[in-house]
Amino acid sequence: MAAAVLAAVFVIAFSVFVVARHVWRSQPPTRGAMVGMRCHWNGPWLIARGTVVNLGDRDATFAVRPDVTVAGGRSVAANESEYIPVRGGSGHAWRWTNDHAPVPAGTSVTRCSATVSASSGGEGDD
Repeated sequence: MAAAVLAAVFVIAFSVFVVARHVWRSQPPTRGAMVGMRCHWNGPWLIARGTVVNLGDRDATFAVRPDVTVAGGRSVAANESEYIPVRGGSGHAWRWTNDHAPVPAGTSVTRCSATVSASSGGEGDD
């Protein structure tokens, strides 16, 4: 009798675990956005800054890729991403500096944006 009760408890606990894991894994990926994005020159350095906002309720790590273009259509942002951990429902300051822009300091910035996407795996994705 005790073995049957123990087996039933084990089966129920395992079933709850499997269903909960499936529900957790099937949730849509957390979405993020960049707000307050701005670019400015500080001497020879072109600086972009903004706030990465986590629009979900789970902690997540977001890949942020700057997209900065100056007069003449030249992109001055490196083709790389920075990974920013952000708690669910909050924001985190982000800053990017280009200290070797291939244009003279003070050149007019025509596009100042960044792409924010949820990274797969990594810190904060638990």
